[in-house]
Amino acid sequence: MYKPASAGTYYARAKFDDGTSRVLTLVVKPKIKVILASTTSTQDSGLFGVLVPAFERAYPKYDLQVVAVGSGAAMEMGKRDDADVLLVHSPAAEKAFVADGYGMNRLAVMHNDFLLVGPSADPAKVKSVGDIVACFKQMYSQGDKFVSRGDKSGTNVKELALWSAAGVNPAGKSWYIVMEGADRGMGAALRLSAEKDAYTIVDRATWVTNPQSGLVTMQQGDDVLKNPYSVIEVIGARQPAGAAAFSTWIRSRVGQAVIENYVIRGQRLFLPDVY
Repeated sequence: MYKPASAGTYYARAKFDDGTSRVLTLVVKPKIKVILASTTSTQDSGLFGVLVPAFERAYPKYDLQVVAVGSGAAMEMGKRDDADVLLVHSPAAEKAFVADGYGMNRLAVMHNDFLLVGPSADPAKVKSVGDIVACFKQMYSQGDKFVSRGDKSGTNVKELALWSAAGVNPAGKSWYIVMEGADRGMGAALRLSAEKDAYTIVDRATWVTNPQSGLVTMQQGDDVLKNPYSVIEVIGARQPAGAAAFSTWIRSRVGQAVIENYVIRGQRLFLPDVY
């Protein structure tokens, strides 16, 4: 059967068993565009490469378009009604976004964790330190280079919370490298850290899919490093039905199975939180 590649009106002549023929008209409606604002960590991991096609197979009338920015920037898009639905990982900011009337139905989707990575020589001697907060105290006292995304992303918020928990503030220190410019994603932060022989905080998915020569894992597994992702429907969305469809689907058994089965280099990058 002929399937048109795009929206439009199509005509075809059909022949019938009685020998007659006539022109048939097929009208294909355009897909409805739904904007998903999400994070560079999910984009850099490659997850959307399997998640988006699976959703569109389940809901063929929608064209799910992903805008990958930091969680903070994703929520700003939501506030401007430039996104229909969010997939983000900055819990305190998410709660404020909903409380301030910008979003609804904030629901758990999946999680992974953050890691502290740094140069293999470990100049700050943090690899043998007992916990992540002690690591941040040690890095501050040693003054070895650290790359911060500085973009209010979920990763940046977690990093700042760890400095605060350590009772120190690295702002303004010569060794504290705050990224600038348009590309402050997690992949770019890893590349800069490798270039500068610096430490940084990274989510596991980006670390597995974007390993950098010269950088190794320093600390992982601390409870405070858990990295939860939530879906939020934007109040004032241009496509509220599409937003609700995505929120429902990603938390369904099918959507959760797509997340669970996404494996790179033998590692599951995200763990589903519903099923």
